[in-house]
Amino acid sequence: MTTEPQASKWVKPSWQQTKRFLAVVVAILVCDIITKQVMLALIFSPPRVIEVLPILNWAPVWNKGISFGLFSDYPQLVRYGISALALFVVFWLYVQLAALTKGQQIAAALISGGAIGNVIDRIIYGKVIDFVDFHLGSWHYPAFNVADSAIFLGVLLWIITVLRHSFSHASD
Repeated sequence: MTTEPQASKWVKPSWQQTKRFLAVVVAILVCDIITKQVMLALIFSPPRVIEVLPILNWAPVWNKGISFGLFSDYPQLVRYGISALALFVVFWLYVQLAALTKGQQIAAALISGGAIGNVIDRIIYGKVIDFVDFHLGSWHYPAFNVADSAIFLGVLLWIITVLRHSFSHASD
């Protein structure tokens, strides 16, 4: 007797999962939008750098690309194509919520909030507002913003959650 694989059925996220997801997404968006608006007024017009610490500046950077300025030579592709892809990923993460662990759900919300924050910039300005400039001497890490930080923390949390789950099942 052969058993055919069952098609997995989509399970709608619970109201609790949806509320948690939306709360994190909205918190990230509010922080991202407020910090970007403050920085637009503070350092973008006129452009200036403010030293916060010996290794940290607020510096005005318009990022026309994606991470680390990749694809900055293709502004329309990034503005519309990457924005559409980002919104699709947000939708996919939401649809998957019920199948994710609580840690992955929070990670998905962090990633989604950050992605939406940068999509808003791309749609309004055609580029992303970056302003956090970490550096050691003359070496500068690519500038970033709150949305980028949320995405990074979401991916890190996702990896930790998956590894933790894998290690706990490996010891069974």
